[in-house]
Amino acid sequence: MKSSRNMNRSEKNYMELCLLLQTKEDYEALIKSLKVLLAELDEKIVQMEKKIANQKQIFTKMQEANNPQKLQKQIHILETRLNLVTVHFDKMLTTNAKLRKEIEDLRFEKAAYDNVYQQLQRCLLMQKKTMNLAIEQSSQAYEQRWAGDSNAMLGDGILPDLGLYLFFAEFSKLYKYIIIHLWESVGNSEKQRKIKRTSSLFLMVLFSPKQDEIILLRSQQQLSHDDSRSALRQLEDKLRKTTEEADMYESKYREVSKTLDLLKNSVEKLFKKINCDATKILVQLGETGKVTDINLPQYFAIIEKKTNDLLLLETYRRILDVEGAEAEIPPPFVNPFWGGSALLKPPEPIKVIPPVLGADPFGDRLDDVEQPLDHGSLRQLILDNYILKENRSKEVRGDSLPEKVDDSRFRKRVTM
Repeated sequence: MKSSRNMNRSEKNYMELCLLLQTKEDYEALIKSLKVLLAELDEKIVQMEKKIANQKQIFTKMQEANNPQKLQKQIHILETRLNLVTVHFDKMLTTNAKLRKEIEDLRFEKAAYDNVYQQLQRCLLMQKKTMNLAIEQSSQAYEQRWAGDSNAMLGDGILPDLGLYLFFAEFSKLYKYIIIHLWESVGNSEKQRKIKRTSSLFLMVLFSPKQDEIILLRSQQQLSHDDSRSALRQLEDKLRKTTEEADMYESKYREVSKTLDLLKNSVEKLFKKINCDATKILVQLGETGKVTDINLPQYFAIIEKKTNDLLLLETYRRILDVEGAEAEIPPPFVNPFWGGSALLKPPEPIKVIPPVLGADPFGDRLDDVEQPLDHGSLRQLILDNYILKENRSKEVRGDSLPEKVDDSRFRKRVTM
């Protein structure tokens, strides 16, 4: 038999079991939802990591783009490329100009040859027309003479037959070939000899003046050919001389380019040796710090200015050394064992009056010069200025010695 206590316990256990099962199902549903949420969060984390990586890449690119050193390097590279492209473009323009000049010269030569060819062509056409006209006139004269001679032959009885007269009429049209046919057709040797003699006589009388004209025309043609050949020879000589001059100018250009390169190297070494400041040149577009044909006058100007400054400093230092050596006086000897030396009255402070500097004639002379000075001119200018200042110092020697000492001490302090 079941007791009520057991029944209550079993019911209680059953209720707890149901509650635990319900809790288990809730926890399982919660775990599933949390797993789905974790999967979504993992996807979001992956997307955020991708976004962060993209932003890091963009940020690094922006930092690289905004880096001053990198920007300066990129600007320098672009300026170098621009300078190289400009130099290449200038070379292409120079080559193009040379080719244009050569094409223009060749066009002029072609025009000259065309003119000579047209003149020769006109002369040839005129000679052909003259020859055709002479042939026509000779053929007409030959026909007229042949007709008259045939009539005379008929009157003399040499050509008694009418058919033979018609044969000679046809012969007058084609005289070059008819003579051969006539010699072959006529059988009688006596008539053949007479016809041959008369035909040779007619041909001699007919072609003797025309032969002179043909010889004259051939001589004229030969003269025209000689003239054209002489003109062509002159043009060839001119072209050869022009080529020699071009080669000479090209060799001179190479020598000048070599000398200019040596001068550029010397200027660059001197510029670095005297520590000149090239900031004004380097700030310009396309400058790479090297001496070129464009910036060579600027380097000369900076070197000249630096040289003038150095010469002025050297001149001033030498003048101070000379004046200091003249004005320097040994200090009086004070015995340190004298007890009364402490009771001596201290010297009164001396009021130092700076010298009044007048107009600098050396600077005025440098300002008046419009072109760079060579070594001899600068040396002569410095010697003149030094002699002038020595004369002034000799004139001022009449003043008191303390004033000179104070002046020399003041100048030494200024130089220090």
